[in-house]
Amino acid sequence: MRCVICGRQTDERYCPLHDRAYKNLVQGYEVWKHALDINWLEYLKRVAGNQSTGKWAVEVCQDILTQRGKTLKE
Repeated sequence: MRCVICGRQTDERYCPLHDRAYKNLVQGYEVWKHALDINWLEYLKRVAGNQSTGKWAVEVCQDILTQRGKTLKE
């Protein structure tokens, strides 16, 4: 199996690098949802649009949004 984002060999949907970014996103959401009363998809859009967000995290955000039929601009 290969990472759906970068094609690296993996046993999961994401390679270890993208999986770490995913786990960081999930962990960060726990803080954001309490502070801003924000839903998961809106959180992903905001994080992906932040200039300080790393490339792997942005790619994971884009992948999750695409799975849900959304884009960063919606």
